[in-house]
Amino acid sequence: MEAGKTKRTKSTKSATTKTNTRSRTKKQAVTQEDIARRAYEIYLSRGAVKGSELEDWIQAEKELLKKKK
Repeated sequence: MEAGKTKRTKSTKSATTKTNTRSRTKKQAVTQEDIARRAYEIYLSRGAVKGSELEDWIQAEKELLKKKK
């Protein structure tokens, strides 16, 4: 093998395929992390006033699930 070139192993290819599959699955499903991120954005848009965490979470969940359809 020439200097500076690396041999691509079967395990590297397999790892890449698994990562790509995981990414596609992640795009299709709404995760709790997605909901938490959106709920936080809603919280900030309300001026970061505490006390409406559940409402923010529910609104975020509804928005994200609606987008998924």
